[in-house]
Amino acid sequence: MSKYSFFIVVGFWACITGTASSQIIEQDSLALVALYNATNGAGWNNSTNWLQGPVSTWYGVGTVGNRVDTVGLDNNELTGTLPAAIGSLTSLKALYLQNPGLSGPLPTSIANLVSLRRFFLSGNNIRGSIPTQFGALTNLESLSISGTKLSGTIPNELGNLRKLEFLLLVLNDSLEGPLPESILSLPKLRLLVLLNTKLTGSVIPTAIGNAAALEQIIAASSGFEGAIPAELTQLTKFERLVVDDNNFDQLPDLTTMTRLSLVSIANNRLTFEDIEPNLALRNQGKAFLYTPQKPVYDIQTITAKAGSRLILKSEVGGTANSYHWFKDGAPLPDVTGASLTLNDLSATQAGSYSATITSTLVTDLTLQRNPVQLQVLANEPVSFCGQATLDATRNLTSATYTWSTGATTPAITVTTPGNYTVSIETASYTLVETYTTQPGRSDLVSGKDINFSLAIAGQTTPAGQALLTNGPVGFMNTSSAGTGFTWDFGDGSTTDEENPSHAFTNPGTYVVQLTGFDEKGCGTTYQYPVEVQELFVTNAITPNHDGDNDQLFVEPFLYPASLKILNRWGQEVFYSPLYQNDFTGADLAAGVYFFELKISDADKNVTGSLTILKTPNK
Repeated sequence: MSKYSFFIVVGFWACITGTASSQIIEQDSLALVALYNATNGAGWNNSTNWLQGPVSTWYGVGTVGNRVDTVGLDNNELTGTLPAAIGSLTSLKALYLQNPGLSGPLPTSIANLVSLRRFFLSGNNIRGSIPTQFGALTNLESLSISGTKLSGTIPNELGNLRKLEFLLLVLNDSLEGPLPESILSLPKLRLLVLLNTKLTGSVIPTAIGNAAALEQIIAASSGFEGAIPAELTQLTKFERLVVDDNNFDQLPDLTTMTRLSLVSIANNRLTFEDIEPNLALRNQGKAFLYTPQKPVYDIQTITAKAGSRLILKSEVGGTANSYHWFKDGAPLPDVTGASLTLNDLSATQAGSYSATITSTLVTDLTLQRNPVQLQVLANEPVSFCGQATLDATRNLTSATYTWSTGATTPAITVTTPGNYTVSIETASYTLVETYTTQPGRSDLVSGKDINFSLAIAGQTTPAGQALLTNGPVGFMNTSSAGTGFTWDFGDGSTTDEENPSHAFTNPGTYVVQLTGFDEKGCGTTYQYPVEVQELFVTNAITPNHDGDNDQLFVEPFLYPASLKILNRWGQEVFYSPLYQNDFTGADLAAGVYFFELKISDADKNVTGSLTILKTPNK
């Protein structure tokens, strides 16, 4: 802050001390004791008479009548947190607590200090936010908060301080924007100091024209941007504008402000068109400090295809500008315009491009254009199958795109071979590129790069295995290459899942197809025919061990199933919770029986009759 301290000309205040005419009321003395205890009073630099003798004799305490009027303990090695009891000092008019050792958060009870006129506070570890309750201090004339870790936004409620003349928020580098418009509308505000805060994105609102008493704005290194509004020129008492190290990009003509004595606007984003009208300030005997300014345009890396045309821009406002271009630090003597055009780009043109801009009117300022790193890539034709997506997207939200097809999107999809041109327009360059498309074919091989297998109940099915209607089958993509896949199960169902599950509703032969796509979008298909059958259950068995109809047989038997056999009277004569095609009925009498077969995975519950025949062995 020392860089700007000489600008902060306030011309106030000595601590007000009075003589006690009577004993201080208890609530005030208890509040002071609480302050002493909470901030390590025993370790203060000066604690003369504290906690002994009349309160009016305590160091830094001023009294009027039986009330405490002033507490002035700046630079007195206070440590710790301000107690809530401080809010009991309801007649306090001045509170000076600038001590690095103070910590936070701030007590909201400060809002009770309704008589307070001057409040100065600092502390390296004061945290939290500026309480919105500060807006209740309507008699406040001076507010200074410095060197804290307060975070969050500046409360809009400070706009209620209609008597406020001096507002200083210095080195509170965790405060965020925006700056409330209500503050710049305060009718008595004379001095506004905002130093080294993080009000990124804040603007000075046009409402500043309402701050009729404003004399000084010192707002360096605080993240302001946009225009310094022309409404500033309406302030007839305004004297000093110090806004270095921000991102202001417009400055009005200030030469009509008769009381203006200092304008310091270095390290912003102002150009010659902002400086030229204000050069007369120097002829008026006023200090006008504007050099240097931040580089214009953004640091960029541009990737362009060989054969493209690139126009780099460096134009800034001003009436007497000269432009000087450089490649890799070496001047380009034949280029003197605000733009640099590079035709038919090749690898030899890759490099770093920059420019400087000077003015014959503003001779002590040179503007630098941020460098552009140009990379030139080979313009390979785009091979495609059926269609291709041409994507010219640049990572700039303000870029516009115009294709030879008439499209204005960053990417287009084309279905015919040919040349497609796109013009990419940004604030700092224009790039015209051509994309050449040609028919392509897939590099993938069916059955090798693209392949799949079937699995039922977690087991790979053998080749030629018939499938069961309504039985879920896992299709395992075993492809070794491909950037995308689609399945066609031959029954009208398709999916893009990597490893889908599918069940066929009706019996029949289906050709299952897996199509894999390469990076050009060209596809290769692997086909596999599958036979799907209804469930068949043997209706007669002859358990004579001749190898022919010896057991009850289920086909295709692919899923866990339970089997129950009942005799003609409904009595259970056999049950297997996990049938294995192993029921022979050898221990049962010949005759007619009934079975219940349950396959939960295929959602099947099959019942029927079974005849057991007893015949001699062959």
